[in-house]
Amino acid sequence: MGTQGNNEKNSEKEIRNTVFQFRLEATRDAQRMSRIAFLVSTIVSLAIIITTWNAYYSWNVHFPLQEKWHESEVTEEVQHQIIKEWVESSFISVPILGIKVGIFDGSVFGSIALLIISIWFFLSIRRENHVIRFLLRDTKGKSSRVKKEIYHGIASYMLFANITREDQPIEDLDEKHRKHRPDSLMRMAFKILVFIPSFAITFLIISDIFTVYILPAYYRFPHDPLFEYFGFDDAVKLIIMEGLAFVLLILITIICRKTLSYVESTTTILRKYCPD
Repeated sequence: MGTQGNNEKNSEKEIRNTVFQFRLEATRDAQRMSRIAFLVSTIVSLAIIITTWNAYYSWNVHFPLQEKWHESEVTEEVQHQIIKEWVESSFISVPILGIKVGIFDGSVFGSIALLIISIWFFLSIRRENHVIRFLLRDTKGKSSRVKKEIYHGIASYMLFANITREDQPIEDLDEKHRKHRPDSLMRMAFKILVFIPSFAITFLIISDIFTVYILPAYYRFPHDPLFEYFGFDDAVKLIIMEGLAFVLLILITIICRKTLSYVESTTTILRKYCPD
């Protein structure tokens, strides 16, 4: 009976350890999904910002404003090519869908795309927070050695949370003499990247308004601001498009703020679980 009891205990212990390993792998999977969502959010936001800049503010916008080509054939050919490239740069290609979206309609399609991506990033970060929290809760009574293994197993995969409050190179192996030197600039840079979808939509809305009332109409001649050519239908369309983009901007900003709060919460529970 004694041997059978010991075998059952050992078997139960092995099962429990296997379960914890699976749960630890689940936290790493959640962390991987968060990184992918963050990468997609950053790339799409930067694509919108760069395309908007190229379409409205780049040096190349001076060439469409010329009334005639240069007398030199070589220079004229160069100008032709520059304008061609400039026009193409005002479109964002979506290879997965096999389409191109003009930045002039970006206030609607760009806002919707970033809203979906922001929700995806939020759900990934929330899942990461919950999975980590449940694992730490169920193992908080374990030995110090086990807790450290679980802590480092999670912390080694963390990208967003600054658990150690350390942003400087570590040159001392002695924890007693090492001073924590957080870099507020680096922390602020990360927060800015979380909110980059909001910055992208804000930049796009402002640019759309500028191109109607202030900037010259690059595709019309004479190049007066588009407002000079606007009819009632055009004004209504502008109000609807920019109004929708503004509403989505508010939603995206709220989602980004909630996402950041989950990152900060994950940092807090990990510090409480295994403080340095």
